[in-house]
Amino acid sequence: MKQNNLKVAHIRHLKGDYVHLTLTYDESMEIPKPGQFFMLKTETTLIARPISVHNFFYVLKKGYVEFLFKVVGEGTYDLSKKTKGDTITLWGPIGNHFPVFEDRKTALLVAGGRGIAPLFYLTTTLFEKGYDIYLFYGVKESEELVHLLRLKNLCKKLFITTEDGKKGKKGFITSLFSDSISQYFDTREQPSLFDERSAQSPVCYVCGPDIMIERVCEISLKHDIETYISLEARMACGTGVCLGCTVETAGGRIYHICKEGPIFNAKEFYCL
Repeated sequence: MKQNNLKVAHIRHLKGDYVHLTLTYDESMEIPKPGQFFMLKTETTLIARPISVHNFFYVLKKGYVEFLFKVVGEGTYDLSKKTKGDTITLWGPIGNHFPVFEDRKTALLVAGGRGIAPLFYLTTTLFEKGYDIYLFYGVKESEELVHLLRLKNLCKKLFITTEDGKKGKKGFITSLFSDSISQYFDTREQPSLFDERSAQSPVCYVCGPDIMIERVCEISLKHDIETYISLEARMACGTGVCLGCTVETAGGRIYHICKEGPIFNAKEFYCL
């Protein structure tokens, strides 16, 4: 896969060790879709890091790609030290993408921590398609929350949980998701959660820690909600050669996240 060198247009350091990186896009490159990722590296790192696309947009006919990542090691630390005008080597976009259905109009998005990174791009895409978006967004500490104002404007309803209790509801997003979905589908006692149009064939998209994904899928699949998950794994190449991103489905099938993923139908991994 061809490598490209893109210039840093903007870099912003957020609370919670998060970094918001914007690169000027090369018009010869394929336009990324929600859920896809790139392999990024600097001149000081040997192994590239897979980072999902946070957003893609145009300003005066010039394209920009955004990444949101948390500094957790040497690779992301080196990326975080870049400044405007610096060059970053990357290749992609890699992998498949979240399916967006023309005959659906309701989306349930569940983001845990940095799982908001690919789901933000999906949110903007679904909004442009006229979807009613219900976003469940949970973090450990309130300072990790990003883009709250923009998300409120894009979503029909935004549910927030923080483990420190400083914003939103204190607790886990899985509990709030379970309560909200179960109360509506089991008892219909919360008509305010969905309007009549929204209750028809919602699609669920999930990204976050593995344990959160598993719990959300248990809830969504129990109520026959079509669900798609974004999986992460350590990888060195993004082409399937290093075998670092293999996962096994519930049926014993082996996938490479970089080739068959990173987006999968939840039913392949969680059979109820």
